[in-house]
Amino acid sequence: MPKRNCIEDDVIKVVEKAVREGRTFRSRRELVEMLVEYCNYEHVSSAYRLIKKLEERGLLRYVSGYGYIPTDRGHGDLIMRTCALFLDLVRPLKPVHEILREGFAKYYGEELPGTIVLQLMKRVLEHVITSDERLIKEVKKAVPTLEEFENLREKENEYWDLIKDRDGHYSINLIKEIENILELKPPADPNHYAEILLNKVIPNIAINNDIKNSCYREITKYSDDTRQNLIKFCDKLEILDRDAPIISSAIRITRGKYKMKELEKNIDRLLDKIVNSTETFYLNAKISGRLTGWCEICRRGSVDNELKTFVEGLIELKVEGLLGSVWATKIYSY
Repeated sequence: MPKRNCIEDDVIKVVEKAVREGRTFRSRRELVEMLVEYCNYEHVSSAYRLIKKLEERGLLRYVSGYGYIPTDRGHGDLIMRTCALFLDLVRPLKPVHEILREGFAKYYGEELPGTIVLQLMKRVLEHVITSDERLIKEVKKAVPTLEEFENLREKENEYWDLIKDRDGHYSINLIKEIENILELKPPADPNHYAEILLNKVIPNIAINNDIKNSCYREITKYSDDTRQNLIKFCDKLEILDRDAPIISSAIRITRGKYKMKELEKNIDRLLDKIVNSTETFYLNAKISGRLTGWCEICRRGSVDNELKTFVEGLIELKVEGLLGSVWATKIYSY
């Protein structure tokens, strides 16, 4: 068989095909053996030289624990620029609104839609996390924590939809429950009791294990008339699920808020580690000129589902949450 005149594009195409088919070259030796056969080289040195040339140009990269992947300068440049933006946002040297006012062009040379920037931030965190085996393990352990936090937050949002109407007034159904449970008669104002229950009594008793006794203790601070009505609430705690599901939800959601605080502390501790790793990743890439780890784009497909779930949740919670309405305005202003 005549010797094939293999060029760099041939190697890239072979590696891309292997990645698509899920059979990456796990070592340089595997890739060399393939090239010797594919190009009909007489000596392995020819294959080694071609691979080395591609690695030096940043077009081919070995990912520990995965194998060879094709890369390009453009991808690496985008990751590094987004990495700088991410670090500026999570550990700002100046107010976040100033960073946004300056615009994304400072980082990318042009204004990018915020939705694209969010996607790029996910790719950055995938690179950072997959660069460190210990961090991968910690992230996978933290997935249930983040999911539990998101579930509690979703229930809280659903709850607020139940108690308030579009105008911000207490819903008719909630007012009816309060009138029924407290057995209110005119001129008692159910809105007044809604304020007391939702903003004072329930938050102060929900944290206690013995919620009934804590309820009776809590209402002693109110005047006689008010206390007599609130006693009915304490008396009927056991039947709230049946007779007042919205008020019952208020107690569960308030309990959930305390749980959310603990969960968020754990998430914040891990986020701090991830940010430290991101700083290290950025410095190492600047010095070496090469990225470590991989992302969904690198692997021409999805990364580990647990890792992807965590990254998406973390960006939503800590980046979109950090920037709030300012970020939303930036996203939808293009």
